Amino acid sequence: METTDKTAPVTHQPDQNTTSLDLMNRMKMHGMAEAFRESLAGTTAQSMTPDSFLSMLLHREWDWRAQAAVTRLTKNAAFRYKAYPEEIDYATNRGLDRNQM
Repeated sequence: METTDKTAPVTHQPDQNTTSLDLMNRMKMHGMAEAFRESLAGTTAQSMTPDSFLSMLLHREWDWRAQAAVTRLTKNAAFRYKAYPEEIDYATNRGLDRNQM
């Protein structure tokens, strides 16, 4: 494409935020990408300094990875029973009101 000093070449450069989100997802920084996407939708980033914004992104990534590890370990655990605390029947008399000694 020929250009002169009076005209600038027309290039289709993608949005920097879209590129950043794509790179975060490709580097498997899903928590950071989610926090960045939320900050773009709101006004969170404007009220923060750059170092506090970076700190917030890093903390969200750390929390996301910790939650993913807990979910993965719970899913892969070989529990003997498939029971939940919500399923406990407290109406059953088990003699817990007596002293066992």
